[in-house]
Amino acid sequence: PSTTDMVLEAERDMLLSKGASNLRVDINYDAWLNNDVVTISRYDKIFSDIRNRTGILSLADASAEQLRQNKLPWSQYKEEWVQRVQVIAERYHPDYYMVVKEPGWYYPFLTDFPVNPALIDPVEWTNLTQRLVDAVKSVSPVTKIGGAVAADSIRSRPKLYVPYLNALSGMSGISMIGFDIYTASGFEATELYLNQYGVGDREAWVAEAWSADNSSIYDSSRGELDAKWMRVLYYFAQTHNIRLISPF
Repeated sequence: PSTTDMVLEAERDMLLSKGASNLRVDINYDAWLNNDVVTISRYDKIFSDIRNRTGILSLADASAEQLRQNKLPWSQYKEEWVQRVQVIAERYHPDYYMVVKEPGWYYPFLTDFPVNPALIDPVEWTNLTQRLVDAVKSVSPVTKIGGAVAADSIRSRPKLYVPYLNALSGMSGISMIGFDIYTASGFEATELYLNQYGVGDREAWVAEAWSADNSSIYDSSRGELDAKWMRVLYYFAQTHNIRLISPF
């Protein structure tokens, strides 16, 4: 909401001019929590424009930023989550919807992290994801739905992320499984997982990616490095039958 329409339109046009075919928007839910009809109408306009230009509307859940300060217990947060993906899906009927950005990304919104053992239980995350899928499908049956993980987490927390990814591969209503790659070790973890387990008949996506995930991303001297990194990512995707890559 703090970004002007002019800036958003310039970013959109730049991406389209470079051949992007799928412009993912990570949508936060603050406007709905605040009944901010002005911002919601801006979303309506932006999403309609993207769909008109590309033929595709691709969304990803991004919680609500105000919940970083007004945290919720996990039991309540889950219910809010199911509600928001249903509201968004019913309003926009996206072609693609990543309903889980990365499990660990949501921890800062919770009052009971890290003490609640449910937060590292793959069954808990599997059951929640199925509820999210069912909520979206109930109002937008044609939407293709996915979930993603931070690639490095596959290695750092295998007891959570390996069973969770395996569950996604067999989950009713899941079409794509995302790997968010920001490091060399993220490439390695993704490759090891795909070689060992695969994703069944689902599509593998690199749902987020860049050459770093810290303040160095704004260093203009990294331009040549970033271009080479993108080429590596492209060849990695080709080699591992990855259907889509989404630089973040």
